[in-house]
Amino acid sequence: MKKGTKKGKVSRKTKTTQKKAGKPMPVASGEYCFFVHHGPVVKDLQELHAAFQAMTPDQFAHHVTHDKNDFCAWVMEILADKTTARRLAGARTREEAAAIVEKALSNYIS
Repeated sequence: MKKGTKKGKVSRKTKTTQKKAGKPMPVASGEYCFFVHHGPVVKDLQELHAAFQAMTPDQFAHHVTHDKNDFCAWVMEILADKTTARRLAGARTREEAAAIVEKALSNYIS
């Protein structure tokens, strides 16, 4: 390189956009599973999502009233997913609940 010439400076601003690795999905067993009224027994969020899609309005209403939300309580206490549980607390229809759980599934390893 000749004296007086500047070495070309290459500026690389590289963003690493690696997908954040999800955490393992919590799975309940035995008596800690969720027993849907006149429906399936659910052990994790994937199965809860499927249950919401197949559930009748009466089944949903059995678990979610003005005074209680069994899905919220189960997700909070058994699956220990506080964020999803808080969101489920506001769900008033099975469609809303299914959408909340579907979004939560992206946080977990399949």
